[in-house]
Amino acid sequence: MDCPSGKTGHPSQAAAHRAAIALAIKRTHTAMRAYPCPDCHRWHLTSSERLPTARTRRRRPAPEPVVATREQLDAWWAQHATGGGRITP
Repeated sequence: MDCPSGKTGHPSQAAAHRAAIALAIKRTHTAMRAYPCPDCHRWHLTSSERLPTARTRRRRPAPEPVVATREQLDAWWAQHATGGGRITP
C-alpha cells in the first residue's frame, strides 16, 4: 500500500527504527524519528523534531458511498448469511 504523500511507509515502528539505523550507517544524517501517518496508517521517518500539524499533512478524500439495489443486497446476504435466504424486515 502506497502513501498518498509519496513517502516510504514502514509496517511498524520497529521496522521504521531499523530503517533509520540503516540510513544512519549509510549517511551522516541527523537523528531520524518515526511517526505514524494519519493517511496510510504506516510509519514514516523524518529528521524534523516536531510532529506534522493538521495544516501540513494531506488528507485522503472520503470514499464515495456505495449504493446497492435490493437485489444486490439480497445476493450478498445469501452468500454471507448462515442458512441463506432473503432479508425480512
